[in-house]
Formats: sequence, structure tokens, C-alpha cells
Amino acid sequence: MKFFFIRISFLFFLLLLGCEKKEVSVPAIAIQTPSGSVFLAVPDTIEITATVSDADLQSINVTLVNSDYLPVSTTINVQARAPLTTFNILFPVFDVNLPSGNYFIRIRASNTDEQRSAWIPVRLQQPPLERKGLLITTGQNFNAVTQFFSDSINLVLYNGPIDHRNTLTSNGNQAGYLVPATNGAVQGFDLKNNQIAFTIPAQTSGGAATFIAAAASKSNLWLSLFDGRVARYRLDGQQDRLFFLPDNERAVKLVANEDYLVSATQPLAGGQTTLRVWGASTGHQWHDVSFASEISAFSFRGKTLLLFALKNLSGSYALLEMNLVSGQISTLVPVIKDPILKLLTDENGFTAALTPVGVYRILPNGNLSANPLVLGSFQDFALDPADNLIWLASGTEITSASYNGGQPQPRYNLMQPILGFDVLMSR
Repeated sequence: MKFFFIRISFLFFLLLLGCEKKEVSVPAIAIQTPSGSVFLAVPDTIEITATVSDADLQSINVTLVNSDYLPVSTTINVQARAPLTTFNILFPVFDVNLPSGNYFIRIRASNTDEQRSAWIPVRLQQPPLERKGLLITTGQNFNAVTQFFSDSINLVLYNGPIDHRNTLTSNGNQAGYLVPATNGAVQGFDLKNNQIAFTIPAQTSGGAATFIAAAASKSNLWLSLFDGRVARYRLDGQQDRLFFLPDNERAVKLVANEDYLVSATQPLAGGQTTLRVWGASTGHQWHDVSFASEISAFSFRGKTLLLFALKNLSGSYALLEMNLVSGQISTLVPVIKDPILKLLTDENGFTAALTPVGVYRILPNGNLSANPLVLGSFQDFALDPADNLIWLASGTEITSASYNGGQPQPRYNLMQPILGFDVLMSR
């Protein structure tokens, strides 16, 4: 019995040795520069020098996060070399749409078991938004891009018809694009210097209007071609990418930001609509979601949310939202009687919808305002976050109303039918 007890005790001792906790190391991060809080105005760069030590160091990355510690910038990966890595980088903060406020640069180091973060406080001060002008298309066979500076009107003129509201776009930073221009080509306008910056020739011979939709981000111009392709151009007019959509489909609407391109494509014979998402969360591959009926309008709501209006089989409309990161779709308003013709969200998150009876606000919870902010029939509208104005086009007249609603105030009469327009903003 005594021998049995000694044997059991010995086995228990061996078991304890086997269960002894592994020694786990935690990466150590020492920041040399900057030495304290950083104050900056976008666009700017921050020089960061830091040393990370750990015997099992696996990865180091640097990113900008907001006050809720959510990433708001592209992550920079630093090559990690165990047991000691010292690095020096220029971290870019170029997003002019980031609101003023408190942020942190997060340096995160990881090994196989643990991770450690160090923080650099950042105070971001954005210059105020200014309205640089309105881009307007007018007339039937003659069109103009028009700038409004105070009460003066400057015209950049060209010859050629335009017949699609989605073919006028701006990137919000002193540049505008008109599609199609002369002989089916695209013209990019440098609105700061009031001149044509480049011309993209028509993709096929015969002078056909080969481009049917356009979208601009801060650094790219996207064009939908009649043959089913989507082309990406740099802002100097040079093509740098070409996408091929499935056979017999065309992208009839496009929206773009710095991270995503979303196209609404329809078969040439009509029928279902497919939302095609290309960007950061899809590994820069197309991700498709198909619907049995028409998508009448869509717009970004923040960087990673897409707001869109879907025509129900009953003929009414529904308002939905897609999370572009997860792919999850939520129904915000299941039944809307009036068609939604256009959706817009400004840089501060104010969202509005154009219907045949007026402009409604989309509330932060996703519901539609009970009554129109502005009552009336309009061809197009645009949002102006600099002065909290809704710009409206009706017939030959431009009017404006407050974000709080009310009677539109007359602004300009161009004496020609207005087909569409956009607001040009800059900081």
C-alpha cells in the first residue's frame, strides 16, 4: 500500500511538471519620435521612429485610429526582425474627409502568443470646407460646365450632346469630368485654372457615345463603357486598369471612394440588377450580389456602408444598406411609395433622397423623414456641406434650400434646360 501511494505521488508530480505554464514574452515598444502629442492639418506626414524588442517577434504594423480606437487609415506593415527591430517611417495622413478631432497612431507588435500596442496622440485640425462652384450640364445639343463663384458665372464650353444624369461627376478637389463630350470622348476639366486638363478619346470609331456612367474619387476616374467594360483612369487621363464584366452586361451606375468601386449592372435584355463591389475588403476582386428587380439609386454612407434603393415586385421601393466589409444587407425602410431617383451623403454624414415629389432626409437611424425637406419636382439635386444647403435644378432654374428644409430660394436662371449638376467642394 505504501509503495502504491509513493508511485501515485510520483506520477502526480510528473503531471504537475508537464502542466507547468509556458513562459510567455510580451513585445516591448519604445517610441523615440515624436516625443509627445502631434498637431497636424491634412494632408501631412508624421515621422515615427520606434524600437520593438521580443525574442519571438512576428509582426509590426502602424495605423491611425479614431477616439473609438477604430482604424481610419491604411495600415503600414513594418518588417519585423527578432529579437530587436528599430524602424523609421513617414506615416501619411492624406484623407481630407477625416473630421477634426482627437486620434491616435497605434503601433502594434505581435509574437505567436501576445501583442502589445503603443499610442501616439494626434490632434487633427481640418481647414473648413468651401464651395468652389457648381458643375452644370445644360441644353440639348450644347452643354457647359459652369462655375459659380459668389454671383459671377464662368463657363467652360464644349460641343457635344449629353443624355445621362450619371455622366457628370467631380472628385471634390478642383476637378470635374463630363461624359460624353465631343464625339463620344471624355473631357476632364481643371476648374482651378478654368481649362480642359485632358481628353479621353472614344473607345470605338464612328463617334458613338461609348461611355455611359462615370464616378470619381480623390485619385481616380472610373468610366463604364458600352461594351461592358469598366476602365480606371488616373487624374491625368491615363488609363491604368480595365475590368471585364460578364457577357451581355453593362454597368449603368457607378459610385467610388478611395477604398471601393461599386457598380450596378444589368443584362442588356433588362431584368435583375447585380451590385458588383470591388475594393479593400474583397481583396480587390469583384464580389457580386444580385437582385430580382431594379436598383434605382445608391450612395456611400461613410467609407464602408452602401445605401441603395430597390424596386419591389409590387412597384413600391425599399431602402437598404450593405456593409461592404462583411457583405451583410439590412432593410432600413421596407416600403416607400415614391420612386427614389437619387441618393447622396455629404462629408458630414447628412443623407438625402430625391423623389418625384421632393427631397427627403434619410435620418441617422435609416428612416425616411415624415415629410419632404423640400417639396417640388426637380431634375437633380446636390448637397453643399460648407453652407448646409441643398442645391436644386428645376427646368432652367437653380434654387437652394437649407438642410432644415423650407421653401427653395431662387439663385440662378441659365435660360437653358438643366440636365444635371454637382457641387465642387474643397478645403
